[in-house]
Amino acid sequence: MSFINTSVLKKSLIHVCVLLSANFLMSTTTFAADSLTNYGHRHWNQAPEPTTGLRILNLNVENYFNGDYKKGKFDYSESRGPRSQAEYQDKRIALTHLIQAVKADILVLEEVENDSKELKPALLDLTNSLKEVTGVEYKPVEFNTRYKEPYGRDAITQYILYRDKPGLELIGKAKSIKDKKGGRPSIVQTFSYKVNEANVARFTLAASHLKSKRNTCGVDKECAAKRTTQAKEFSKALSSYGDKGTVIWVGDFNSEPYQPAMQALSHAGWDSMLDMAQYTYVYQGQKKLLDHVLVKSLDKLGQKSTLTAQVWNINNPPEGALEKQNPVSDHDPIIIDLHEKEF
Repeated sequence: MSFINTSVLKKSLIHVCVLLSANFLMSTTTFAADSLTNYGHRHWNQAPEPTTGLRILNLNVENYFNGDYKKGKFDYSESRGPRSQAEYQDKRIALTHLIQAVKADILVLEEVENDSKELKPALLDLTNSLKEVTGVEYKPVEFNTRYKEPYGRDAITQYILYRDKPGLELIGKAKSIKDKKGGRPSIVQTFSYKVNEANVARFTLAASHLKSKRNTCGVDKECAAKRTTQAKEFSKALSSYGDKGTVIWVGDFNSEPYQPAMQALSHAGWDSMLDMAQYTYVYQGQKKLLDHVLVKSLDKLGQKSTLTAQVWNINNPPEGALEKQNPVSDHDPIIIDLHEKEF
């Protein structure tokens, strides 16, 4: 994969796919906008200003679990994330503020609790919180009824959400690309966006969360092999979308640019929108680029359109840049902008 500087590669748009059932029951949430008890002031005013075009946010939200709703209350005994209602409320409020600061039109969120069939799912609580604070309603993409379990069976999944925006339209229903080995599926949704009077950009957005570096596969060498297999299978399935428009593939690939999975995607013709000097994760003091924005068929975005991507290191700021505070996630958000090219 060509890991190209964003300033050089300015041509495309994103197609990130994440699925969510539209049949969520509404739940009521009490939101205190000023109660960032454990997260403090997080420099939301430093978010990159959006362009006049379309903005996409990709973020691994680090085990966004709201507990299991049982007998009128939430049980956090099996939660991978917050271990109490207070911890969850802090995380939800901070995440709401982060998304509000970015002002995105499309959200791609990885590592959300896969509980869409429960009475009070985690994602619904987040979208309710966003609507209450920002006035914006984010809706999950919808799947064809033939997809019985579009989000798979893992405890976590990824979602693609969008807001109403002039010029933005969904083309067809979302699709779920299964992992043949039972891992998390990739979510795909095609969009069109009217960049200007002369250019309507069509793009397909795909969202993935490849095999983690820990847990069930033992040593990371075995996990790396699984990630490489996943990458190749998803790449093959997504390549056909490039015949009709630009394909933007985002998510947490759990792989650095030089590792086998990303090298396999480079050889398959995917280009990166991020510079290798950027990072989205810090492990034991080492900066790592594990989340990616990959593109194919950029030239089909339109001659008057451009695509740019950047990492906002709000959760893992450079040492000394910001005072120490609890991060919303262990990953940093990636911001993608599709807008009219400047001549």
